[in-house]
Amino acid sequence: MPRNYSAKATKDQGPLDRPMTFTNFTNQWAFEKKEVRGSLRKLAVQIEAKTAKSKGKLPWIKAATFGNMKSAKGCYRTNDNVEHVTGVEGDHDAGTMQPEEAHALLEAAGLAALVYTTPSHTPEKPRWRVICPFNKSMPSKDRYRLLARVNGVLKGALAGESFVLSQSYYAGGVEGRPPVQTFLADGRYLDESDDLDAGAMGKPGTIGGTGGPGERLDEAAALEAIRTSENFHVAAIRLAGHWAAQSEPLLRVGEKLRAAFNEVPEAERDSRWYERVKTIPDILTHVYGREVSKAAHAIDDDLMADFDEIWINQHPDGEEPEFVDELAGFDLDQDGVIHAFTDRHVGELLFDHNAGRWFRFMGHRWQREETQLAKHYARAVSTDLAARDPKAKALKNVNVWEAIERGARTVREFAFSASGWDSDAMLLGTPGGVVDLRTGQLRPGQPEDYVSKATAVTPVPLDSFDPELDCPRWVAFLDQALGGDTAAIRFFQQWAGYNLTGETREQVLLFIYGPGGSGKTTAVSVLYDLMAEYAANVATSTLTAQRHEAHPEELARLHGPRMAVASETEAGSKWAENRIKALTGGDPITARFMRQDSFEFRPAFKLTIVGNNAPGLSDVDSAIRRRFMILPFDHPPAAKDEHLPEKLKAEWPGILSWAIRGALDWQENGLVRAAVVEAATRDYFAREDTFSCWLEDECELGGPEMDVTGLGYVETTAKLYRSWSDYAYRNREEPGSLQRTFPEKLKKAGFKAVKDRGGIRGRGFAGIKLREDDEGDCDDLI
Repeated sequence: MPRNYSAKATKDQGPLDRPMTFTNFTNQWAFEKKEVRGSLRKLAVQIEAKTAKSKGKLPWIKAATFGNMKSAKGCYRTNDNVEHVTGVEGDHDAGTMQPEEAHALLEAAGLAALVYTTPSHTPEKPRWRVICPFNKSMPSKDRYRLLARVNGVLKGALAGESFVLSQSYYAGGVEGRPPVQTFLADGRYLDESDDLDAGAMGKPGTIGGTGGPGERLDEAAALEAIRTSENFHVAAIRLAGHWAAQSEPLLRVGEKLRAAFNEVPEAERDSRWYERVKTIPDILTHVYGREVSKAAHAIDDDLMADFDEIWINQHPDGEEPEFVDELAGFDLDQDGVIHAFTDRHVGELLFDHNAGRWFRFMGHRWQREETQLAKHYARAVSTDLAARDPKAKALKNVNVWEAIERGARTVREFAFSASGWDSDAMLLGTPGGVVDLRTGQLRPGQPEDYVSKATAVTPVPLDSFDPELDCPRWVAFLDQALGGDTAAIRFFQQWAGYNLTGETREQVLLFIYGPGGSGKTTAVSVLYDLMAEYAANVATSTLTAQRHEAHPEELARLHGPRMAVASETEAGSKWAENRIKALTGGDPITARFMRQDSFEFRPAFKLTIVGNNAPGLSDVDSAIRRRFMILPFDHPPAAKDEHLPEKLKAEWPGILSWAIRGALDWQENGLVRAAVVEAATRDYFAREDTFSCWLEDECELGGPEMDVTGLGYVETTAKLYRSWSDYAYRNREEPGSLQRTFPEKLKKAGFKAVKDRGGIRGRGFAGIKLREDDEGDCDDLI
């Protein structure tokens, strides 16, 4: 069809011939952009000449310049990224105005413009777009006002989504469809046409109709659009919003929408029909998830604003999208189904081969799947592929579905191991997102974070957190329980924050003791409960000396938690010192779940032990001294508040923020041990160092300023051991062996091993002898 203008440019470089700036996007996803310069007249020629196999293959244009800020999905075409606008564009897709009429109205108003049809345009269903240039680039905030001028000239014919700032449109034709048409209206620049403000019309305050101002939804026309397959998606959205405004119940609206779709004859139900029927629950969730106003027109306007954004994000061309066959190209056998399963669910599922479980990414984190969802997905993919060919009906079989699920476990995109979870020690999962403990800031969780746990609550944002307002009872409780010792409170806050992390560099444990009702259990329980999946109970038997080694599954349970709590230590028990050193040393731990293979992991947990009685130590060496910190809770309140735990629960979000501040303090300053911690720890070791007590109580050290031998006191190993073993047994401690353990203790204490010297026969040690009054107690009895 010949154009209604001359393709030859005029000499005065008027609005149709003067180059303007456009941004060209390769496709609707706008992962790439390119600024181009050209006139509307040149653009018209190119639109008529450009064709592609589908709309998705056509370039997209926008009369604007964009910055380099991308959305989370990598898209440049967002409202926030628009820098300047060089013109406006609008879309007509649901009314009756023909492009020729639009061209005539624009020329009558003296506006320079390009009108062009889309590949879906027919005389019965006119679909066209309009572009009007500016004389100069304008701020993006002015676009709405200037587009309203054009909409006024066109009698409100432009669709509401035209007013979305970043709205862009494809340009060109589609092979096999009627060629597009272009119409150029000669006239003035839009930004120099202030007289048009008087008749300007903003975004239609409607949910449908022909586009006239204030027009309400034509329900019959919308239902007809579905029945005739003219427009499924937009009509369904508008009908749902309209019926919701009339207080129709959700289930009833769902029934009415499905009934409308069922009016389409079966022979005409293409893939587009099936896809749109599937979206009905999503439409209902969005509409009825909002608070519905009693004023129907207010609801309609509000919903339209929301749906504009949804529409432009999902379908930037403003038209019913072409259906993409996601299963095309997959073989109709089990291997093909596994490939289709992978294509459909990669990024959503992972299979942990150590735990033998599927995990699904939901709500900012990966969650263990307990409902055999992967088998359900395998069934769905198998069934969908089987429906493509009668010869593939064998895929609709339970055994096949189970084989698909098992096969998918080995696919590299799904295969995972326990060591991969929560590998970033400074990320903390919460119900509302992931906290980066390096900064204390909350952000949305991403699959590549591999966060698999969450706290019980989302913290109060740190920039607005005030402990006196957000957790006043917690602050008062700690002040009481720790006797107002600010250094002890700071230490406990740092310990709480350190426990939020997956770091174990301090290689210490905290033992909290105090009388009943002192608050020690309440304090630890609050942290334990709000840390939720990051906390685990440890059986006291795992930490104290037992006849049998702890089962590897007890250790496997400690893979992942960052806070491990043991309580109710028994009087007279002894620490399993080698186990304590292993669990706090930061070295890899080998463990396994029941009936599973062994695996190795680096601990992320910190041990917090609560009790009235501290278990004893058999060997107070430097390694064990480094690992213990003791904090006394010895200021019980005058009256116990039975409801304190539930009162503190209301403050969990604030308490979590309090702990996050402790994590920041710990990173900057390390664990600052309060004086009360240092004193309590020192006293504990003084009591538990039985060997040092024996040296002090039963032995004399050194000797007359060395005799001629230079050895001082000398005593036989046998006599010393008899005295030591008797002392050890009286204090409920194993003395160790005469040949190995005991001599090593003496050497560590600084005594020199001798033989046949200093008046003794056989082996002995110099610098030590038994007290005179004790020698008789050490003689042989038989």
